[in-house]
Amino acid sequence: MQVDSARRPAEASAQPGRVLVIDGDPRTCSALAAAVAGASVVVCAAPSLRDGLARPDAGLFDVIVLAARDAADVQDAAYQLQAARSAARLVIRSVAADFELAVAAMRGGAVDCLLPSASEEDLRLRLLDALAVSQRGRQQAHRFEQLKRICKRMNTARIDVTNQVDSLCNDLVHAYQELTDQISHVTAVTEFAAVIRQELDVEELLRTTLEYLLRKLGPTNAAIFLPSAGDDFTLGAYINYDCTKEVGDFLLEHLADVVAPLLVDETELIEFIDNQSLSDWMGDDAAYLTDAHVLAFSCRHDGECLAMFMLWRDVKAPFAADLVNLLRALSAAFTRQLAHVIHVHHRHLPDDDWPPFNEPDEDSGGLAA
Repeated sequence: MQVDSARRPAEASAQPGRVLVIDGDPRTCSALAAAVAGASVVVCAAPSLRDGLARPDAGLFDVIVLAARDAADVQDAAYQLQAARSAARLVIRSVAADFELAVAAMRGGAVDCLLPSASEEDLRLRLLDALAVSQRGRQQAHRFEQLKRICKRMNTARIDVTNQVDSLCNDLVHAYQELTDQISHVTAVTEFAAVIRQELDVEELLRTTLEYLLRKLGPTNAAIFLPSAGDDFTLGAYINYDCTKEVGDFLLEHLADVVAPLLVDETELIEFIDNQSLSDWMGDDAAYLTDAHVLAFSCRHDGECLAMFMLWRDVKAPFAADLVNLLRALSAAFTRQLAHVIHVHHRHLPDDDWPPFNEPDEDSGGLAA
């Protein structure tokens, strides 16, 4: 049964209130419908609460009016509503005032208890109040769900912002580190250029360069090879860090014959940190540098190779990445100064008469730093 009419302003709602009456007496449903006549309320009936909760529209009911004989009926009804997760408010209708039933109704979450002796106006007001309570509860639940969704979106946004901030901070740290490294490299190159600028002798330039590299790179084996007559190369200067003199002399001479020709056409610093890569580059001669971290590069000026560097030490104490980058920066300054020294020494000769670098004495095997 449905009665549509204007409700009091305080009772107005976008949707009509819905009441489900659980009573074996059909006259109860008619009496309640008559009580709310003139209000926007839908009143329906069901023989049992279980049947009522099984209806397709069970989730739309705001109030369930239950005819209860005793406290057990109320407890069972509360259990069924909880199991069905129904949002409907429970109103108990009893044939007589009963203290135990009233306590059970309170514990079961009922919003009111009705007696058959209640007047029609009293029924109306109390039903409308129960509907208002139910609809306010639905609105609060709806707002709560909205708040949950908003909070979830805000939390997702917070996580995104946090990740972006973390990423930005990491980028800033990396940028700062790169800038610091660049400034450090510029400072080191400036310092190195100032140190070698005063050296106008090739031997002194090589010695000063190796001493400077030793301070920056730490203990290391190093060799500088110079082009000699024809396609040959000679050892210009070296640092023997962890080889015996006999092994060191043999190795350095061997590297001059094997490695130097491989470096002539290299335009970038090359690096080897494993035996296989070094073997692919040097062939069988890589056995002399087993388990070594190797750095090698040529110093080229105007398309000509003026010198070749090779540095190596145990792979267990490798060269740090920033030191490798520093070495790249220092090589350019060394190349410029070496080209300047060669030009100063031979500028009085025609271009075709410039001699090659002199071979070192057989007994010395090169210039040690």
